[in-house]
Amino acid sequence: MIGDLDVVVAHNSVGASATQDNLAANSIQVSYGATGVVTQNQVDGNQWKGTSDYAATALLIYFTEGLLVENNIVRGNSDIGIYEYGDSSSLINNKVFDIGEDHPNSGYDYGIGAWGTNVIASKNKVAGFEIPLYGTLGDKNVVPNGHG
Repeated sequence: MIGDLDVVVAHNSVGASATQDNLAANSIQVSYGATGVVTQNQVDGNQWKGTSDYAATALLIYFTEGLLVENNIVRGNSDIGIYEYGDSSSLINNKVFDIGEDHPNSGYDYGIGAWGTNVIASKNKVAGFEIPLYGTLGDKNVVPNGHG
C-alpha cells in the first residue's frame, strides 16, 4: 500500500524548540502513511527536559511507508537524532551529531534508532550518543571513536 501523502521535505534549517522544558518536541515529523523524501535539511535536535518518559527527536519517522531520509545534518542535543518506526524506510548518508550535556531527566540518547520493518540504514555518520546505532541497520555506517 502506498502512503496517503507523498512529501518532499528538503533544504530546510530547523532550530531547536524554545519550550523543551514543557514539550517533547520533534523538529521534523513524517508519519501515518506518508511516503516521499526527507533530504538535505539541517536540523538542531530537541531534548525533553520534563519528568515523564517521553523523548524529543530531530527527525521522527513514524508509521511511514517507503520514506527516503538522506543527506540530512542533525546537530545539537537530541534525545534521539533519527527515530524510525515505519515500513521500508531508507536512511542513507545522514550526519547525526550529539553536542552538549544531556539533561538529568533525559532517559534517551540514541543517534539513529531503526525499529521499523525492512529498514535500510547505510553510510550514516553518528557521533556523541550513548547508543549511536540501534535496531535494524545496513552497512557502512560510521561511528567515530565510538561503538555501534
